Amino acid sequence: MKRNLIVARCGEQSLHPHWLEGAEPDFDLVVTFYGQTVPPGWRNAGYEIHPIAGPKWQGLHQYLTRTNHWKAYERILLPDDDLLIDAAALNQFFDICARLRADLAQPALDARSYFSWPITLAHESFLWRMTNLVECMCPCLSPRLLERALPWFAQTRAGWGLDVQWADMVRTQGWGVPVVVDAVTLTHTRP
Repeated sequence: MKRNLIVARCGEQSLHPHWLEGAEPDFDLVVTFYGQTVPPGWRNAGYEIHPIAGPKWQGLHQYLTRTNHWKAYERILLPDDDLLIDAAALNQFFDICARLRADLAQPALDARSYFSWPITLAHESFLWRMTNLVECMCPCLSPRLLERALPWFAQTRAGWGLDVQWADMVRTQGWGVPVVVDAVTLTHTRP
């Protein structure tokens, strides 16, 4: 078992194979597959695949409530499948989160990315920034935050509003503030 976990909702066009390139991953990967047919190249790639139909958050809820193994990890990343990043950058992101003891964080988006919130775009002047928002596209949560936020996953189809709820929870619990890590960027490839 590695220190960190990525649980991704993936369809046939997922970019997650790139997440394992460029370095030895310091994370375990679990794919919760929402598509029709798992691509053959994924079957022996060294990660778990669990077919679960439905939207992202309800599928994550199904998977995360079936098992407790995620509670043993330092951090759990819940990315969309259209994010382009490699293992070296993900390892760096997890290291920065550990140093900051962040309960809620995300990598910054590079200039090529589709984005909803300008605050999530990378700023070259910073290694990381405290913020009031970590977007639903690529949140990284501590196990204690995920445990508290998990019931909300079953109640949402699109995830809108979760970003506000978990950011508020981190602050009200006294667990610090959400963080956007500018030192690590990814590309959000689809609108």
